[in-house]
Amino acid sequence: MIAAAVLLLGIFLSLNKLFSPETTALKYWRAVQGADWSSAYSYYSVPDNEMLSEQMYINAHANDTKKAVYKAEKISSATKTDNDTYTCTISYLPEGSTTKETDQVYLVRDGRKFLFWSNWKVVPSDSWAENFMIYVPEGASVKLNGE
Repeated sequence: MIAAAVLLLGIFLSLNKLFSPETTALKYWRAVQGADWSSAYSYYSVPDNEMLSEQMYINAHANDTKKAVYKAEKISSATKTDNDTYTCTISYLPEGSTTKETDQVYLVRDGRKFLFWSNWKVVPSDSWAENFMIYVPEGASVKLNGE
């Protein structure tokens, strides 16, 4: 019975770590640092995929091919804003530097991943705009994604 309880606890803790917002934030950050834009997009929570498809995202980063080189990275803090949002701060040491740098990754709960573990997605706060206005001269038209 004790061995079964220890095994179940080990499985629970492993799954808890695997599906945590911290793990998602670190995987996303590594994809961005490695210029793996397809993987980075897979962690995004895009409100309407019609507005930013994966191919559009990859094309937007076509010139961003330089991979960051760093010695170590870790989640230095994770702040739960409410039940559905997290802010993770990632500390890392760029190669050739003695000063640690930090990046923040914002996450939102996006349904269930497995049983009662949540699926976490990155909110693209550094590349997302909302509530903006476009002024179009009279007689002109604007098309977005062919519409």
